[in-house]
Amino acid sequence: MSTVVKNTPLSAEEHKAIQASQPRRFIVWRYEDVTGISGGRMKIAEGAVFSSGYGVTHWLPTNVRNQPKTETWYNPGVDPFLEISGHDKRTVILFIDEDDAPTPA
Repeated sequence: MSTVVKNTPLSAEEHKAIQASQPRRFIVWRYEDVTGISGGRMKIAEGAVFSSGYGVTHWLPTNVRNQPKTETWYNPGVDPFLEISGHDKRTVILFIDEDDAPTPA
C-alpha cells in the first residue's frame, strides 16, 4: 500500500515532467494562402496537441466562404498536419504557452 503525502511541494524535476505531459495550445499562422480559401498573413486556426501526440484543430471563420470547423488529428505529431495543411511551408504552428514561442514575422 502506498502512502500519499499531502501538500508536499514538487521537485523541479517532477514539475518539469508534469509540464511536459500536458496538452500544448497552439495557433496556426498562414503566411500565404495558395488556395484563396483561408487568407494569408493571419491566424487561421487554434488547437491543442495532447501528451499522446494527437491533437485537435479548430479552423476559424477567416472569410465568408470559410465556416468554422473542428478536426481531430488521426496521426500523432505536427508533421502530418503540416504535410496536409502547411501549404508548402507557408503555414506554421506556433505553440503559445511556451516561453520561447516564436512570433510570426
